[in-house]
Amino acid sequence: MFKKEIWAFPFEKGTEHPAPFPILLPDNIIDCVSQGEKITVLDPFMGSGTVALSAINHGCNYIGFEKFQEYIDLANNKIKNRD
Repeated sequence: MFKKEIWAFPFEKGTEHPAPFPILLPDNIIDCVSQGEKITVLDPFMGSGTVALSAINHGCNYIGFEKFQEYIDLANNKIKNRD
């Protein structure tokens, strides 16, 4: 699937993480890279779990690393309570 070279996304608001980004960002990347295959996505700075959630939504596995327990809990809750 062809994607534009310049992506513009709205800011993510109302989250507990100080630097959130919209799920559309990893959605576009995972969609381009996986091309419908089940891949494993590595997120070395997992934060609030947006990349993990995107991976799950695309039928992929994920591995995430996070230093702070507060954000680990935030990511786990986001994944557990996904729609």
